[in-house]
Amino acid sequence: MVFDRFKARTEYFRNSPSLQRMPGSQREWVDFMQELSSVIHEGRSGTFTPTFTGFSSDPAGGKVYWAQSGSIVTLAFETQSSGTSNLTTFGISNLPDDLGPNVSQVCPIVGLIDNNVKSWGAAVVYNGTIAFGYEGTESASWTNSGTKGLDMSQGAALSITYNLVL
Repeated sequence: MVFDRFKARTEYFRNSPSLQRMPGSQREWVDFMQELSSVIHEGRSGTFTPTFTGFSSDPAGGKVYWAQSGSIVTLAFETQSSGTSNLTTFGISNLPDDLGPNVSQVCPIVGLIDNNVKSWGAAVVYNGTIAFGYEGTESASWTNSGTKGLDMSQGAALSITYNLVL
């Protein structure tokens, strides 16, 4: 989880030989800065297959690509994902635990479809889920019939970016 990564970094800073004394030469400073950079800017990336909620059957959604740099995470949705709505909610229920922020994060997103109408909204990321709100709201205001989902018909890539720790 997020706390474990920060605990590991703290242990690194306590136990690093470079930090036991002030670097005495340019070479020691360079080594120290390279070590420090690799710990602070841990770059990670990967994919997961989303499990959507709010549909009569889960739409084929491809993958969600994610990248993390420090505490900043970006999720990019691979393909258009839409289906027949049967609830007034729309979300993803299986965000990997280590990509979940410590407090709820609200992210703007464009390229949403509700009852076949294209619009924009908000993605609320928290506790292993992403809840999509329609027309700039964080609340559930989706039509419980018709087509809803993520629209990439104009060739735009959909993504959201948020901070893991506030």
